[in-house]
Formats: sequence, structure tokens, C-alpha cells
Amino acid sequence: MKLKGQVIPAPAPVKIKFYRGKDVFELNIASILDYTEFDKIVPLPKPPLVSKISTGSQYQDYNDIRYRVKFEEYVQQKSNYAVIKGLQATEGLEWGTVRIEEPDTWKNIQDDLRTCFTEGEIVDLMEGVREANNPTEAKQKEAFDSFFATQEQEKGSLFQEGEQQGMQSGVPASDLK
Repeated sequence: MKLKGQVIPAPAPVKIKFYRGKDVFELNIASILDYTEFDKIVPLPKPPLVSKISTGSQYQDYNDIRYRVKFEEYVQQKSNYAVIKGLQATEGLEWGTVRIEEPDTWKNIQDDLRTCFTEGEIVDLMEGVREANNPTEAKQKEAFDSFFATQEQEKGSLFQEGEQQGMQSGVPASDLK
């Protein structure tokens, strides 16, 4: 997708720093623009089909308790995937028991995080995942300001080139008509 001829880039990764004595550990969290990989690993559950004998019609029962449990598990798995996939932007990060290719291990995220982070730090990390995938107004403003600053620089660059070409004749381009 483009805006004013320029490709709109993905949001920049969110960076979160954790301090341990003199050491600073920075985790990068990327946004996830494509869930195709997730959809292949964890398919969306389907509600059961119910037949209404009196009318001969069928409908999907979204209120079925088993479906609702499966759907809640699906939503949790998608959240877990967002955390794991987003943190892959952190070079050299190794999980203890979590493996992106093994959805059954995704439930271990909190356990793995608790081995080195406090509850407050885990909250900050989860907030970073949310921020990466749903930038706040401040982050959006920062991105738009950067985008439009680039546009202005390009316009200024083109104007300067025109001025320089006009000056080759000894007459400022602004005086040419």
C-alpha cells in the first residue's frame, strides 16, 4: 500500500530495556502484519452445525459451550503467538521451553518469562507487544511526522536542484519566468 506515492512501512519495532546492575538488556518487539503462519499452525475453530427439524434449516451454533472453549483457546494461542513472533525481532533471544513451531509449548510463556523478569516487567513487555501491534496515538504521530518530514526533505531537495540549475545561467530560478 502507498500513500502519496510512498510505500507505508510497517511500524518500527518497540524497544524495551531491562536493567540488571550495570547491564542493560534491550528486547525488540516487531509488529505482526501477517498471521498466515499462525493460521496454518492453529486453525480457527468452527461452531457446530445445528439442524432445526421444524424448518429443515441449519445454523452455526456460536453459543455451543465446546465451541466457545475452543474459541477462547484459539484467542489465547493467537496472543501467545504475537508475543513469541514479536520477540523474534530480538537478536539472540532464546526461550527456555517455548518453541514457535510447537503450539503446545506456547502456554509456557509466562513460566519462561518469570525465570528472569518481575511481574511488573512482564506487564511492561506485554504492553510493548500491544504497542507494536497497535501503536498509540503518540507513536502514530511520530511515524506520520517522520513520513511527512521525509516528503518535505524530498521536495526541498528537488527545489534546491532547480535553484542550482537556474543558477548555472547566472539567474536565480525564482527570477526565471
